Amino acid sequence: MNTPRSLPRLLHLALLGILLSLATAHAADVGTITGTVTNSATRNSLEGAAVSIPSRNLTTLTDNAGRYTLNGVPVGTHQLVVSYLGLDSMRETVVVATGISATRNFDLTSGIYKLDAFKVTGEREGNAAQITEKRNADNVKDVISMDSFGYLPNMSAGEVVMRLPGVAGGARPTRASTSCSTSAAPTRS
Repeated sequence: MNTPRSLPRLLHLALLGILLSLATAHAADVGTITGTVTNSATRNSLEGAAVSIPSRNLTTLTDNAGRYTLNGVPVGTHQLVVSYLGLDSMRETVVVATGISATRNFDLTSGIYKLDAFKVTGEREGNAAQITEKRNADNVKDVISMDSFGYLPNMSAGEVVMRLPGVAGGARPTRASTSCSTSAAPTRS
């Protein structure tokens, strides 16, 4: 028997039944994507890799074992994007079925691991000329080349002279006067 008091209660129960059936129907139209993300060169699991479905604004990060789970993914075909700083991003298509967990594992790599062989060459022309001039000198002489010092921060003559064998120098002048002779002949007093 329907009385005026039981009518609102019946409406509430009917509304609750409709909401439950919609929620059940919605839950049946979603699935889950799980998997792992590793570095293909080192075979290490990648913690903190971003796994996302850009078209649905769904994103998750991998845990400390490189595992991820994307819940509530609508049924259908989706483009899954995985990225990790320093490695190339990877895209794959994943098909999600109702109530089934799809598994997709990723092995990320980087172009830096794929370099072709290269050869490093250099010239020792300045040092070779220095040694040759020193060897062929008629008297005792010290010759230096700028190649042996590389790039000096100040690039001054004083900085180069301080690095010569037997020459002492410093940043602060002292009271005692020091002299440096560039002549190989002994001086007479």
